[in-house]
Amino acid sequence: MPIPGYNDFSFAGFVYMQNWVANTILRRTTNKPDASIVAITAPVKFPSFEVDRFVLFMDICLSYFVLTLYIPLLYSTAHKLVQEKETG
Repeated sequence: MPIPGYNDFSFAGFVYMQNWVANTILRRTTNKPDASIVAITAPVKFPSFEVDRFVLFMDICLSYFVLTLYIPLLYSTAHKLVQEKETG
C-alpha cells in the first residue's frame, strides 16, 4: 500500500537532492564515474497525537491580525509622504 507523499519525499525532495550531491562528491573525489551511494529511506509509523486547535487557529488567523494592525500605520505613512510631496 503506497504511503501518500512518501514517493514525493523520496524521489522529488530533499532526500533525492542529498543523494545526488553525495554521489557527485564521491565521483569527483574518487575519480570513478560509476561510483555511487544508495540512499535508503524507510517510512516510519508515528504514534497518534492530539492536534492543538489553538495552533491551527493562530496559523490561519495570525497573518490577518498582523495585517490589520499594520494597515493604519502604512496608510498614515503614505498619506503624510504624499501630503509632504504636494506641499513641498
